[in-house]
Amino acid sequence: RTGMSEYAEPPPAAGGGAVAPPPPGVDVACGACRQSSSSPAPRSVSFFSAMAGTAPGSFKKRRRKKAAPTKRPSASAVVKLYAGGGRPEVLFMRFSCSMIFLYSMAVYFLLAFLAVFPSSQAVIVCMHWVKYLWWSDYAHPSNAFLLNARNLRINTSDGVQLGAWHALPARRFAQHHLLAARHGEDDVNDLFDADLASSEDAVVIFFHGNGETRATQQGPLHLRAISSYLGAHALVVDYRGFGDSAGWPSEAGLARDARAAWDWLTLEHGVHPGRILLWGHSLGSGVAALLAAELADDGIAAPQGIVLESAFTSVPDLLPDYPLTRALGWVPLSTAIGRRIVAFRLDTRSNLRRVHADTPILLLHGTRDRTVPATHSETLYHDLDREEEAEEETAAEGKKGSASTSSGTHTHVAGSRVLVLLKGADHDNVLTKPKAVHAVSRLLSGGLVARHGGGGGWTARLSSLMHDSRSSDAAASRHELVDAWAPVLGGGGGANYDAKSAGELDDGF
Repeated sequence: RTGMSEYAEPPPAAGGGAVAPPPPGVDVACGACRQSSSSPAPRSVSFFSAMAGTAPGSFKKRRRKKAAPTKRPSASAVVKLYAGGGRPEVLFMRFSCSMIFLYSMAVYFLLAFLAVFPSSQAVIVCMHWVKYLWWSDYAHPSNAFLLNARNLRINTSDGVQLGAWHALPARRFAQHHLLAARHGEDDVNDLFDADLASSEDAVVIFFHGNGETRATQQGPLHLRAISSYLGAHALVVDYRGFGDSAGWPSEAGLARDARAAWDWLTLEHGVHPGRILLWGHSLGSGVAALLAAELADDGIAAPQGIVLESAFTSVPDLLPDYPLTRALGWVPLSTAIGRRIVAFRLDTRSNLRRVHADTPILLLHGTRDRTVPATHSETLYHDLDREEEAEEETAAEGKKGSASTSSGTHTHVAGSRVLVLLKGADHDNVLTKPKAVHAVSRLLSGGLVARHGGGGGWTARLSSLMHDSRSSDAAASRHELVDAWAPVLGGGGGANYDAKSAGELDDGF
């Protein structure tokens, strides 16, 4: 009971007399304490002692028992917990995701470490080792649906042998194909060489991008477009280390390879430099600009023009935008350090400043390019525009301007520099846009008229039709133009001429 004293006294009897002891064998309970009547009268205990269960007179402070040490879980328990209750499919998924993540991060940081060394930079920038991922037949262009092409071997100035393909204009293919069936391969090569040296058709040297060869991706696509739609000779060369070419790629090596293709045309086959057009895609745009700059430094006649498709300003400038290195942007100072350690530069911006001022330069870029953003081509265009303005301050105002079509394709013109931004095109399908082929055909026809007194064949007819489409007899001219552009637009000629085709011609041409 609350407030009980040290000695508990039994309550007095009802009559006021002494309290009689309880009979033997009867227990007397006082609160939580129970004592036998046969035992002597104990000392009363406190409430807390009674609750603790200690005997009176021998109260001791009760010690808290120490907690048992926690056992370390076994490996099987951990696996069971990690597997989500022991389900094997959950364990497999978690383990696979973890290994993929760890493996990707290991490979990524390994590439970042190897990028410090110049020889490793060539592997990362050129990606020539991708050729081992698929099989390609370099000796037979017909397997790439190029029936009007032949396989070549070109030697560079430092003794490296390169693989190349040469495609005739499509309109000459039937003639040579019939002769090939009657004569041997050597006679066919002689016919190819004779046609290359004697004709007035343009000759396009195409430089493909990284990770590609003349037999894969952009190589066959551009050869077919150049020989069929543009009616020109096409020559594509695999850089050293690419395709079946010998050697190891480097910036100086790529320059020698491009110069070897130029010398093969001009020195060995007598092609006039005014007939040659340099066309580069992605990595090849830097190679084409480098070749044009070296030709200008050596005092050699300038080419007919330069086409830079999906071009970049330089490799260091491309580091923050390129998908392979974009993730390093969150690392502090990674961009600044990368710009300083990159030895494989391919500085297209500075190389174009060394090109002859009167050399036409056409920049083609897709607005949806995620590999090389279109801002790189815009930077190249505006840089050349400012340089030309400084050199020709008294030029007429009509010489510079810009135009945009209703379909979203924007064309900017500054002197001999033209920038065409193709709406909806990405890094690898610029050439599938009719307006891109049209821009190149304009460059070819204009250059041939200016330097050789008249164009020939398909490009000259196409150029005249485009001018006639604005005349009074516009309807008939448009029908002819649709017939000429049927392979590009995917239509069937005048029979399929409709309002959409008319709108494309009015806006684009």
